[in-house]
Amino acid sequence: MKPRLSRLIALFLFVAPCWVARSQAPASPPVEPIVSVQFILYAWQSGLPALRYSAKDTTEALPDPFSTSAVHTYTGPATLTFYSATARPTSDTAPPPPLATVTFPVGPRKFMLLAGRADAGRISIYAVPQDDTSIPTPYIRVHNFTQLTLAVGYNERDVAQVDPSSTVIIKPAGSATVIRVAQLQNGKWRRVFNNVAEVGRDGRQNIILAPAAARPVSLYTIPAWPQDTSAAHTPASDS
Repeated sequence: MKPRLSRLIALFLFVAPCWVARSQAPASPPVEPIVSVQFILYAWQSGLPALRYSAKDTTEALPDPFSTSAVHTYTGPATLTFYSATARPTSDTAPPPPLATVTFPVGPRKFMLLAGRADAGRISIYAVPQDDTSIPTPYIRVHNFTQLTLAVGYNERDVAQVDPSSTVIIKPAGSATVIRVAQLQNGKWRRVFNNVAEVGRDGRQNIILAPAAARPVSLYTIPAWPQDTSAAHTPASDS
Protein backbone atom coordinates (compact mmCIF):
# COMPACT_ATOMS: atom_id res chain seq x y z
CA MET A 1 0.00 0.00 0.00
CA LYS A 2 1.37 3.42 -0.86
CA PRO A 3 2.30 5.65 2.13
CA ARG A 4 -0.07 8.46 1.10
CA LEU A 5 -3.03 6.08 0.72
CA SER A 6 -2.32 4.47 4.08
CA ARG A 7 -2.28 7.89 5.74
CA LEU A 8 -5.66 8.76 4.17
CA ILE A 9 -7.19 5.49 5.37
CA ALA A 10 -5.85 6.10 8.89
CA LEU A 11 -7.25 9.62 8.88
CA PHE A 12 -10.66 8.34 7.75
CA LEU A 13 -10.71 5.68 10.48
CA PHE A 14 -10.01 8.39 13.07
CA VAL A 15 -12.42 11.04 11.77
CA ALA A 16 -15.41 8.81 10.89
CA PRO A 17 -16.20 7.64 14.46
CA CYS A 18 -15.96 11.23 15.73
CA TRP A 19 -18.33 12.47 13.00
CA VAL A 20 -20.81 9.65 13.71
CA ALA A 21 -20.70 10.41 17.43
CA ARG A 22 -21.40 14.09 16.80
CA SER A 23 -24.20 13.36 14.34
CA GLN A 24 -25.90 11.00 16.81
CA ALA A 25 -25.64 13.34 19.80
CA PRO A 26 -29.09 14.45 21.03
CA ALA A 27 -30.10 17.95 20.04
CA SER A 28 -30.24 20.50 22.83
CA PRO A 29 -33.79 21.44 23.84
CA PRO A 30 -34.87 24.87 22.53
CA VAL A 31 -34.42 27.71 24.98
CA GLU A 32 -37.77 29.15 25.98
CA PRO A 33 -37.99 32.92 25.48
CA ILE A 34 -38.39 35.26 28.44
CA VAL A 35 -41.45 37.52 28.44
CA SER A 36 -42.55 40.47 30.55
CA VAL A 37 -46.34 40.77 30.44
CA GLN A 38 -49.45 41.94 32.20
CA PHE A 39 -52.48 39.65 32.35
CA ILE A 40 -56.08 39.61 33.54
CA LEU A 41 -57.93 36.37 34.29
CA TYR A 42 -61.43 36.19 32.77
CA ALA A 43 -63.68 33.56 34.38
CA TRP A 44 -65.05 31.93 31.26
CA GLN A 45 -68.57 30.53 31.92
CA SER A 46 -67.73 29.47 35.51
CA GLY A 47 -66.15 30.83 38.66
CA LEU A 48 -62.46 30.31 39.46
CA PRO A 49 -60.52 29.64 42.65
CA ALA A 50 -57.53 31.73 43.66
CA LEU A 51 -54.44 30.57 41.74
CA ARG A 52 -50.74 30.73 42.53
CA TYR A 53 -48.32 31.54 39.71
CA SER A 54 -45.09 32.06 41.66
CA ALA A 55 -43.79 31.29 45.13
CA LYS A 56 -45.30 34.53 46.45
CA ASP A 57 -47.90 35.68 43.93
CA THR A 58 -51.52 34.64 43.58
CA THR A 59 -54.60 35.76 41.70
CA GLU A 60 -57.81 36.49 43.55
CA ALA A 61 -60.75 34.08 43.53
CA LEU A 62 -63.44 34.84 40.94
CA PRO A 63 -66.67 33.29 42.23
CA ASP A 64 -68.87 34.72 39.46
CA PRO A 65 -68.81 33.58 35.82
CA PHE A 66 -67.62 36.21 33.33
CA SER A 67 -65.89 38.25 36.05
CA THR A 68 -62.33 39.55 35.74
CA SER A 69 -59.33 39.75 38.04
CA ALA A 70 -57.07 42.68 38.71
CA VAL A 71 -54.15 43.28 36.36
CA HIS A 72 -51.22 41.03 37.28
CA THR A 73 -47.60 41.34 36.14
CA TYR A 74 -45.30 38.47 35.24
CA THR A 75 -41.71 38.24 34.00
CA GLY A 76 -40.17 34.87 33.23
CA PRO A 77 -40.30 31.95 30.76
CA ALA A 78 -43.07 32.22 28.17
CA THR A 79 -44.89 29.21 29.64
CA LEU A 80 -46.54 30.09 32.95
CA THR A 81 -47.90 27.42 35.30
CA PHE A 82 -50.75 27.99 37.74
CA TYR A 83 -51.27 26.02 40.96
CA SER A 84 -53.89 26.09 43.67
CA ALA A 85 -53.36 29.16 45.87
CA THR A 86 -53.40 26.90 48.93
CA ALA A 87 -50.40 24.92 47.63
CA ARG A 88 -47.06 26.38 48.72
CA PRO A 89 -44.13 24.67 46.97
CA THR A 90 -40.85 24.59 48.88
CA SER A 91 -37.33 23.66 47.91
CA ASP A 92 -37.43 20.36 49.81
CA THR A 93 -40.80 19.05 48.60
CA ALA A 94 -42.11 17.92 45.24
CA PRO A 95 -44.04 20.61 43.34
CA PRO A 96 -47.84 20.39 43.67
CA PRO A 97 -49.82 19.23 40.65
CA PRO A 98 -50.44 22.14 38.27
CA LEU A 99 -54.00 23.25 37.60
CA ALA A 100 -53.24 25.06 34.34
CA THR A 101 -50.51 26.26 32.01
CA VAL A 102 -50.47 28.98 29.38
CA THR A 103 -47.83 30.02 26.86
CA PHE A 104 -47.56 33.72 26.04
CA PRO A 105 -46.64 34.47 22.42
CA VAL A 106 -43.66 36.79 22.07
CA GLY A 107 -44.51 40.36 21.12
CA PRO A 108 -47.72 41.49 22.84
CA ARG A 109 -47.39 42.56 26.48
CA LYS A 110 -51.03 42.58 27.62
CA PHE A 111 -53.21 39.47 27.70
CA MET A 112 -56.72 38.55 28.69
CA LEU A 113 -56.55 34.95 29.94
CA LEU A 114 -59.84 33.15 29.37
CA ALA A 115 -59.91 30.51 32.10
CA GLY A 116 -62.57 27.82 32.30
CA ARG A 117 -63.11 24.54 34.08
CA ALA A 118 -61.75 21.43 32.36
CA ASP A 119 -61.69 17.72 33.17
CA ALA A 120 -60.18 16.21 36.31
CA GLY A 121 -60.30 19.48 38.23
CA ARG A 122 -57.95 21.27 35.86
CA ILE A 123 -58.41 24.69 34.32
CA SER A 124 -58.06 25.44 30.62
CA ILE A 125 -56.50 28.84 29.84
CA TYR A 126 -56.58 30.60 26.47
CA ALA A 127 -54.39 33.70 26.01
CA VAL A 128 -55.86 36.57 23.99
CA PRO A 129 -53.42 39.44 23.23
CA GLN A 130 -54.80 42.92 23.90
CA ASP A 131 -52.09 45.04 22.27
CA ASP A 132 -51.02 43.15 19.15
CA THR A 133 -49.40 45.84 17.00
CA SER A 134 -48.58 43.44 14.15
CA ILE A 135 -52.09 43.95 12.71
CA PRO A 136 -53.13 47.41 11.48
CA THR A 137 -56.22 48.76 13.22
CA PRO A 138 -59.16 48.65 13.12
CA TYR A 139 -59.62 44.89 13.39
CA ILE A 140 -61.78 42.31 15.12
CA ARG A 141 -60.32 38.95 16.10
CA VAL A 142 -63.02 36.26 15.90
CA HIS A 143 -62.48 33.13 18.01
CA ASN A 144 -64.54 30.04 17.16
CA PHE A 145 -64.98 28.02 20.37
CA THR A 146 -67.42 25.59 18.72
CA GLN A 147 -66.93 22.40 16.75
CA LEU A 148 -68.81 23.94 13.84
CA THR A 149 -67.55 25.46 10.60
CA LEU A 150 -68.86 29.02 10.64
CA ALA A 151 -69.07 31.88 8.16
CA VAL A 152 -68.94 35.47 9.38
CA GLY A 153 -70.32 38.09 7.01
CA TYR A 154 -69.33 41.71 7.63
CA ASN A 155 -69.09 45.07 5.83
CA GLU A 156 -72.25 43.99 3.93
CA ARG A 157 -70.32 41.99 1.31
CA ASP A 158 -67.23 40.50 2.97
CA VAL A 159 -67.22 36.95 4.39
CA ALA A 160 -64.66 35.06 6.49
CA GLN A 161 -64.84 31.33 7.17
CA VAL A 162 -63.87 30.23 10.67
CA ASP A 163 -62.99 26.57 11.13
CA PRO A 164 -63.69 24.80 14.43
CA SER A 165 -61.42 25.88 17.30
CA SER A 166 -59.66 28.50 15.17
CA THR A 167 -59.37 32.26 14.82
CA VAL A 168 -59.68 34.77 11.98
CA ILE A 169 -59.15 38.52 11.68
CA ILE A 170 -61.82 40.67 10.06
CA LYS A 171 -61.34 44.33 9.12
CA PRO A 172 -64.44 46.45 9.63
CA ALA A 173 -64.86 49.41 7.33
CA GLY A 174 -65.52 51.69 10.31
CA SER A 175 -65.77 51.57 14.09
CA ALA A 176 -68.55 48.96 13.92
CA THR A 177 -70.02 46.41 11.55
CA VAL A 178 -73.04 44.15 11.42
CA ILE A 179 -71.87 40.55 11.44
CA ARG A 180 -73.98 37.72 10.06
CA VAL A 181 -73.06 34.30 11.42
CA ALA A 182 -73.98 31.11 9.58
CA GLN A 183 -73.09 27.47 10.20
CA LEU A 184 -72.30 24.80 7.64
CA GLN A 185 -74.90 22.06 7.98
CA ASN A 186 -75.30 19.14 5.55
CA GLY A 187 -73.29 21.00 2.95
CA LYS A 188 -75.41 24.15 3.15
CA TRP A 189 -75.02 27.42 5.03
CA ARG A 190 -77.74 28.12 7.59
CA ARG A 191 -78.06 31.60 9.11
CA VAL A 192 -77.75 31.54 12.90
CA PHE A 193 -77.90 35.19 13.96
CA ASN A 194 -76.97 38.79 13.18
CA ASN A 195 -75.29 41.13 15.65
CA VAL A 196 -73.28 44.33 15.82
CA ALA A 197 -69.56 44.17 16.60
CA GLU A 198 -67.76 47.35 17.62
CA VAL A 199 -64.04 47.93 17.92
CA GLY A 200 -62.68 49.34 21.17
CA ARG A 201 -61.21 52.76 21.74
CA ASP A 202 -57.82 51.37 20.60
CA GLY A 203 -59.26 50.09 17.31
CA ARG A 204 -59.20 46.42 18.41
CA GLN A 205 -61.83 43.94 19.51
CA ASN A 206 -62.06 40.24 20.37
CA ILE A 207 -65.31 38.33 20.04
CA ILE A 208 -66.00 34.69 20.83
CA LEU A 209 -68.43 32.43 19.00
CA ALA A 210 -69.36 29.71 21.48
CA PRO A 211 -72.28 27.39 22.26
CA ALA A 212 -75.10 28.69 24.43
CA ALA A 213 -77.83 26.81 26.23
CA ALA A 214 -80.53 27.46 23.64
CA ARG A 215 -78.53 27.71 20.43
CA PRO A 216 -75.51 26.05 18.80
CA VAL A 217 -73.54 29.28 18.70
CA SER A 218 -73.80 32.68 20.34
CA LEU A 219 -71.61 35.79 20.49
CA TYR A 220 -69.57 36.93 23.49
CA THR A 221 -67.38 40.02 23.71
CA ILE A 222 -64.15 39.84 25.69
CA PRO A 223 -63.95 42.68 28.25
CA ALA A 224 -61.85 45.68 27.27
CA TRP A 225 -58.48 46.23 28.89
CA PRO A 226 -58.85 48.81 31.71
CA GLN A 227 -57.58 52.31 31.01
CA ASP A 228 -55.98 52.76 34.43
CA THR A 229 -53.56 49.96 35.30
CA SER A 230 -51.68 51.89 37.98
CA ALA A 231 -53.06 49.45 40.55
CA ALA A 232 -51.70 46.41 38.72
CA HIS A 233 -50.44 43.66 40.99
CA THR A 234 -46.66 43.48 40.76
CA PRO A 235 -44.89 40.25 41.77
CA ALA A 236 -43.63 40.31 45.35
CA SER A 237 -39.96 41.10 45.95
CA ASP A 238 -37.64 38.38 47.21
CA SER A 239 -36.26 40.77 49.81
